[in-house]
Amino acid sequence: MVFFAQVLQHRVWQAPLLAMFSVTIAGTLFMHMLSYGVLRILGTPFSIGDVLGLITLPSLLLNMLYAIPIYTIMRDLARWVYPSEEFQ
Repeated sequence: MVFFAQVLQHRVWQAPLLAMFSVTIAGTLFMHMLSYGVLRILGTPFSIGDVLGLITLPSLLLNMLYAIPIYTIMRDLARWVYPSEEFQ
């Protein structure tokens, strides 16, 4: 996911918020489908509808809601740690 985020950041550098949302959605879906696949192989009988409706979509919503303040905090921290040359 970090590699995907870096590639997306270089391609969509003018809209970092859009890139962050895209990576959040892709990462959540990838991890949940990977977990579902492993549980399915181990013999746990979950239906895909229940997994998507009861686990993945609420997790995706929470991840999107948490991504906004984390993005703001990390952006401010990056500007504080690595100040821009134009402001000095």
